[in-house]
Amino acid sequence: MEFLTKNLGIKIGVVLIALFFWTQQRLLSPWTEEISIPLHIENIPEGLIILEQPATEIPFIVEGSGMNLLKLKLAETYVRIDASEFKYWNNLLKISRNDLVIPENIHIDKIQLNLKRNLMLKLDRMGTVFRPVAAAYASKRDKNYFANRKLTFEPTRVRVEGPQSLLDTLASVKTIPISADQMQKGEKTLSLQPLATPLMAKANKVRLKLNETVTKQRTISMIPINYPRDMNMYIIPQKVTILVTGEEEQVQNLTKQSIRATVKPENMKTGKSAKIEFETPAGIKITEYSPEKVRVEAYE
Repeated sequence: MEFLTKNLGIKIGVVLIALFFWTQQRLLSPWTEEISIPLHIENIPEGLIILEQPATEIPFIVEGSGMNLLKLKLAETYVRIDASEFKYWNNLLKISRNDLVIPENIHIDKIQLNLKRNLMLKLDRMGTVFRPVAAAYASKRDKNYFANRKLTFEPTRVRVEGPQSLLDTLASVKTIPISADQMQKGEKTLSLQPLATPLMAKANKVRLKLNETVTKQRTISMIPINYPRDMNMYIIPQKVTILVTGEEEQVQNLTKQSIRATVKPENMKTGKSAKIEFETPAGIKITEYSPEKVRVEAYE
């Protein structure tokens, strides 16, 4: 044990000096290494936006001293692509050594692009839409709780910007999941869920108000179906059963005469099925109905 601790400081110093010379030799020796360099897309034409970027980094085989390779990794080096002449949709990225931006104090012996495939940058037209705010629920129990109550959002719609093809598929902007326990005071500020990149919502929070007016469902049976009587045709069946949803008092006061079911003349075709169309009081929604269609027959 005494042998290990005797002249310990000198021994540690020798090790550190050896490590210093080893590190120095490694840094001064020539190296060959693959280095991935960030890709910057610049000067995108006005009215266009990146929809799909095939890569965020570009691989290069780099030869140089260990010191310069280390400096290259730590420096603000990037591949700059000028997109000013790019068009809507697919654009082939033509990358060369000249696109590399490297600080002047870094000296590289050789650098070679190491791409295994073509890179295609997809640009879409920039669009703006307004989409309704929709609630997301923490659980099925919470969804059932709010189903019987009226929720209102302020604002009711949110402005969203981004690629038009993505905007076309966006039906609504959802809140973070809400639960019944959060709504004890009847009002709450909620954050909106982040949208898929690169879509951008121009609001990140909404005000949720809970109206304690309870909604109710009710089944109304045997509602007569109106159809043209002067076309020498009839329908089977001639009555429909519906399930309606609305505020409790309004639903309770509904009668068969409040709902009008109709088959329009243009849908009356012998031997064919025809859809039923409905007229309801404001605030009443038909959730289900049976039958969904009727059959049209001709009088003999």
